[in-house]
Amino acid sequence: MKEEVKLMKGNEAIAHAAVRYGVDGYFGYPITPQSEVLETLEALMPWETTGMVVLQAESEVSSINMVYGGAAMGKAVMTSSSSPGISLMQEGMSYIAAGELPALVVNVMRGGPGLGTIHPSQSDYFQATRGGGHGDYHFIVLAPATVQEMADFVALGFDLAFKYRTPAMILADGIVGQMMEKVVLPPQRPRRTAAEIAEQCPWAVTGRPEGRAPNIATTLELDSAVMEKNNERFQRTYAEIEKAEVRYQEYFTDDADYLMVAFGSVARICLKAIEDARSQGIKIGLLRPITLWPFPYKEISRLAEKVKGMLVVELNAGQMYVLPPRDAYLSIISDAWVASCLTLSRYLNHSWPTSLKPQTIAFKDMSEYIKSPENKVYSKPRLLNDKHMHYCPGCSHGVVHKLVAEVIEEMGLEHEAIGIAPVGCAVFAYSYLDIDWIEAAHGRAPAVATACKRLDPSRLVFTYQGDGDLAAIGTAETIHAANRGENIAIIFINNAIYGMTGGQMAPTTLEGMVTATTPYGRRVDLNGYPLKITNLLAQLPGTCLVTRQAVH
Repeated sequence: MKEEVKLMKGNEAIAHAAVRYGVDGYFGYPITPQSEVLETLEALMPWETTGMVVLQAESEVSSINMVYGGAAMGKAVMTSSSSPGISLMQEGMSYIAAGELPALVVNVMRGGPGLGTIHPSQSDYFQATRGGGHGDYHFIVLAPATVQEMADFVALGFDLAFKYRTPAMILADGIVGQMMEKVVLPPQRPRRTAAEIAEQCPWAVTGRPEGRAPNIATTLELDSAVMEKNNERFQRTYAEIEKAEVRYQEYFTDDADYLMVAFGSVARICLKAIEDARSQGIKIGLLRPITLWPFPYKEISRLAEKVKGMLVVELNAGQMYVLPPRDAYLSIISDAWVASCLTLSRYLNHSWPTSLKPQTIAFKDMSEYIKSPENKVYSKPRLLNDKHMHYCPGCSHGVVHKLVAEVIEEMGLEHEAIGIAPVGCAVFAYSYLDIDWIEAAHGRAPAVATACKRLDPSRLVFTYQGDGDLAAIGTAETIHAANRGENIAIIFINNAIYGMTGGQMAPTTLEGMVTATTPYGRRVDLNGYPLKITNLLAQLPGTCLVTRQAVH
């Protein structure tokens, strides 16, 4: 087959490569110097050829959470941005890593800190290679130096992400993103079918089929021992990646007296300097890390023993550490901590006085009488799990859970339903309804639901959110999802306070209402007016139905 060679920018190459790889969805937001990725995808209109979803989100925060939702479904999904936008994405990127989800993020770096400049930079090295967000995690980080590599690394990034169930990043700079070179485009690959995704990604949230337990994409674990096991598993995966996936390229190192280390576009500049130096009899070599994480420490150490000196060249203030870390890290637990744990264990297993022990009361077995047909009032929905709920006494969540389960059963959609759980009181909603769930970051449920529904329109996708999650931190995602007319359902539990954190004021707290943070009542002059979220959404043209109900 004849090679297809085209002249294009690095950003454009990313877009073409994404379509040809068979990517399922791209969710992004314009920012210089990477805006051509989204612009090129919109011009290519892949939704008409491969069925790829392309959506300009309302923000970088929304776009990364759409990626999170799509990745949880086992789809090949990606986003792109530039330095300030990547900073906004860090919460979602931490969630994707913690959820062990494959995804691809492209960062075409610009100068900072702050809003900085639109000119090229490599100053996001620390952020990219050290996690960037909260927690102990890594992205696989690929650093292209050519427009050809911008195209090639799309496939490589996705392949590595799915191989290790961990996200990958293409860390380019504005030079590579904006420069034009000849590119050999890869052949078109078909998008994976639903059956192929189910086989390759048995963990994916696709809607629970008959005979399978619910798949739940969550990053929350309140049991510290289990969370420790999770982190240990993450670190084992990272160790495996470090062992098998280090990539680099050497130039003129066989006879080098001096060694330069550089990545991305700067490595190309170094090569020209090396050619000039060698023409004057100065033997300099170059090592170009292709993976910035995992980093080629061993290779640099090997070369360092042969040369008289090394020079690290970067388009930043100096962030790339080339010296290897310690081979092993010891986790030391003090004797005092062990002793305190043993003391606590003895306390919990204390032999209580007989007078304080729970008393067992024998009741007459009335099960046969209670279950007789004439006494049947209603049956517990099949989708409602036999599990004690964690909600406060008198809370309405249990009632709403029951109603949701009944409606899904009546519609016969238990195998197509995907619920999006919030941060807040209902974060454990996935424990009570026997369907597939995704736990979203705080306020981002509508963005996650948007991706799920667009990537698989056959699913029944709904969010379940409280007033803080939906009407405070998630206001933007809620309004824009409604305004776009996303085909999702939002169940809004409004109790007018922040119940989980102790009863503080919420956006919907009524005027004069006493809460933990309005001890003398909500005052309009200090706290503003209550947000009437349903009234607001009802005015948007994309909204299909808005209704308010009481469940007390």
